[in-house]
Amino acid sequence: MVKRLFSSRVAFALAALGTTVGLSAPVAVVKGDLLGEGGASAKEAAEYANNVIAVLKVARIPYATTADTVVEKQGLGDCRLAILPYNRAPSEGEVAKLLEFASRGGKLIVFYVAPPAVLRLLGIRVAGVWTAEDGALGSIALSNSAGVTSLPAGFDQRSWTAQRVTPLTGTRVLGEWRTTAGESTGLPAVTINEHGAYFSHVLLPGDTMAKARCLRAIIGHFRPEIWRELWAAGPRLGAIAQYKDLEALAADLTRRERFGEPLGRSLDAVEVARQLEASAAAFAARGKFERAVAAREQALSHAYRALYAAVPSKPGELRGVWFSYYGVPTWEQSCALLAQHNFNAVYPWVMTAGTAYYESRLLPVHPTCREHGDYLAEAVTAGERHGIAVHARMINLMLLDTSAETRAAYERQSRLMKTASGKLERWLCPSNSLNRQLEINAAVELASNYDIAGLQFDYFRYPGKNCCFCWACRQQFEAQLGRKVAHWPEDVTQGALAERYQDFRRTQLTSLVGEIVRAVRQARPDIIISAAVFLNWERHRRTFGQDWVEWIKRGYVDYVCPMDYTADDVKLAEWVRRQVQWVGGRVPLCVGLGPFADSVDYDGPTQLLRQIELSRELGGDGFVVFNYTPAFAEKYLPVLSEGATRRPSRFALQEPRFAFQAKPGAARGGVRECAVSMAWPGSGGPPPDLTYRLRVYHARGWPASRRSGWEARQGSASGTIRLGPGVYRLVAEALVPTGNGRRGAFVQWGPTFEVAP
Repeated sequence: MVKRLFSSRVAFALAALGTTVGLSAPVAVVKGDLLGEGGASAKEAAEYANNVIAVLKVARIPYATTADTVVEKQGLGDCRLAILPYNRAPSEGEVAKLLEFASRGGKLIVFYVAPPAVLRLLGIRVAGVWTAEDGALGSIALSNSAGVTSLPAGFDQRSWTAQRVTPLTGTRVLGEWRTTAGESTGLPAVTINEHGAYFSHVLLPGDTMAKARCLRAIIGHFRPEIWRELWAAGPRLGAIAQYKDLEALAADLTRRERFGEPLGRSLDAVEVARQLEASAAAFAARGKFERAVAAREQALSHAYRALYAAVPSKPGELRGVWFSYYGVPTWEQSCALLAQHNFNAVYPWVMTAGTAYYESRLLPVHPTCREHGDYLAEAVTAGERHGIAVHARMINLMLLDTSAETRAAYERQSRLMKTASGKLERWLCPSNSLNRQLEINAAVELASNYDIAGLQFDYFRYPGKNCCFCWACRQQFEAQLGRKVAHWPEDVTQGALAERYQDFRRTQLTSLVGEIVRAVRQARPDIIISAAVFLNWERHRRTFGQDWVEWIKRGYVDYVCPMDYTADDVKLAEWVRRQVQWVGGRVPLCVGLGPFADSVDYDGPTQLLRQIELSRELGGDGFVVFNYTPAFAEKYLPVLSEGATRRPSRFALQEPRFAFQAKPGAARGGVRECAVSMAWPGSGGPPPDLTYRLRVYHARGWPASRRSGWEARQGSASGTIRLGPGVYRLVAEALVPTGNGRRGAFVQWGPTFEVAP
């Protein structure tokens, strides 16, 4: 018989508090509404409770909600386990009710704060807090040494603090904190004893699936009957990404295979998922519900593996990751792991306008280098060992991570940007000759002293429309204008000279890019130069002065990486489509994707796969992920290498670029005869030691036919091919001498073209 968790009178009280009452719920979430002085606000306490509720929903654990003030008066009724997400100042009456609940066999899961009596009950002693000064916390590693089965290996949890916990007799450590670099802290994160479990910080958003498995395992440890309820709630797999169930996924994969997609590995994974689903049902029939749930999850894992493997491994594309100045946990380990998963480039942030993370003679070297050493040298060594191209990323004009002394020196020299109201910004003005020479010299120093594959410009812009109006900008603008500006800065912000001043700002940045590039290429002719740029060139060239399309037209950059950070796939498609048009095939377009960017809420690796496929189909030549974290290494890389990065890819730039052409003809029997061609631009043809051929690929990355393509003669090739409806790209494949009589593959992607039904 189903029991009500609370009496009707209590239900009315809860409803008045805006909480929810469930029927026969094994778990109650006690929202903190007794918070006392200091600490988190009521709004934050509600957020922490909602984080727990979101995880319980993903875990499919039935729950009810209550609050401190209700438990204080009514207790916890027939509830079997209570979760306290953030309950800072419970009354003596509530504490008594919690202890009475535990004496009846009730279990507690407590996050971060609790009164001394509850901490003693859970068998822990708290001695202060861990702060950011002690080290940044990034994740929790879990262990089943305490007999808790079905735990995940851990989960991402970027906490800014945590309680320093010592387990007492009878209490075991279930989880330990790791730093953002993945290193052990020795600090207990989760403990467990016969009365319940304790987490040394609040539960934060992100990595929801792993957190759901963790909470479910702990709840199942205390209340094994939950496994039967979990099985009964959904014995079959249910939805798999955009597919309603396993059979819908299988049907789509089978259909796509008939149209030529190489999906054998995906269909094999579907068959394994079917077998595991049958095993789950068999376990359930024998009453082994925890094993049934585990088998069902393995089936779901293989179903997703089928989905991952259906994304082709596209040859010739850039596969990069943006980094901070350090490797995670070291550059050796980062590069080794990226190479294992067939990435080919990293972009470490190595300097700002006021700091260097390498042995610089121009910029102040960051204090961490005294203990650690030269971060860039470490990255280059690891990159060379593992075949990962290192592109040193310059934070060109912003004084990020710059000491107060250095900034003060810049201020004394009048080198900082100034707003219209006269406020100084943490940016160097590109009109100042000292700043321009510093940027040039720093780039040449990097290119000359380190065997880097390339340089990447970042923050090469103004901080916004309200900069810069310093004396150097006024002096140079008036010199170009040929007269004094009567009302500065009003005449150039909203007066008749506003548009001309926008042009001036763009020219200051573009000319500085050109000066840096000329100096660097004179020092290192082979170096590759790229730029991380804002996504909306048309608008942002006015707001931030960043005219990156002009940089392309002038030949300053070899490729661009628009920072298309969004969890909205429709918006991503809109921006990539426009960026492909702006670039116009002059240079490769490598799309910046941001699963870990601020204010971007991805639904996990599956969404990154969708966005990679989308950017490929719209004409992207590669992708760069923001940014490398332990979660990216542990959860995203294995998913990508199931399909999207399963095979190595050699990204190489070649000038001049081929001219491609595709002309679909009339439809016959559902397909069209397409005339395709490529030609070496200019006169003279390609070098005689290169062998080229023309091929047609589906835009997402697999060959459109099994034929080997059309061999190039004197740099040109042409042919015809029968193609069904879809989006395609022409490809120039080359065999390039690599030494020792060997030849390596080189791929240059042409524009996309569509064959209509």
